[in-house]
Amino acid sequence: MIKNVKTIHSLLCVLLLCVTQNLNAQVFEIKEGSKIYDARINVKCDKDQCDGKAEVTLIKKASRQIFQRFTSKELTMYLDEKFQPSVNVVQLYDEQSPLIF
Repeated sequence: MIKNVKTIHSLLCVLLLCVTQNLNAQVFEIKEGSKIYDARINVKCDKDQCDGKAEVTLIKKASRQIFQRFTSKELTMYLDEKFQPSVNVVQLYDEQSPLIF
């Protein structure tokens, strides 16, 4: 009985650690960036800045099938006044979008 309690306690601690580490994770759904693809960006954010490990998923609009998924060890992006990432912004200096179709 005591062994089961220790196991349950250990599992709860691991679960709590995982939940608190992903507390600031944000998922952005981008539907207007491309005529062919929707995108999903999963990254940790704090206020209007997101950075760190990220996952980007491209989804075909016609079939809703995942077309491509890739990760970045260090993606940094800033959010606009509506707390959304920009899309298709290309500038030599200053801002550049995390997604350019």
